[in-house]
Amino acid sequence: MNSPLPLDPSLPEPLARREFLRMLAAAGAATLSMSAPRLLAESEKVVQPRRYGRFLHPHLARRRHGRPGDL
Repeated sequence: MNSPLPLDPSLPEPLARREFLRMLAAAGAATLSMSAPRLLAESEKVVQPRRYGRFLHPHLARRRHGRPGDL
């Protein structure tokens, strides 16, 4: 199976997590070092996703006193 992430699947979980966090930190540093960060203007409306209880996906939403997935 081809993974979109360049992680070695044979690595133990703690080492894989460390490698993933290292790549995530490098991506964050690269994003912050870009020359012209774009600020959101007040005129631009930000549309937030609709929430279903604590979850974003309706199939994972809880009914009152229910378990996740009980719809």
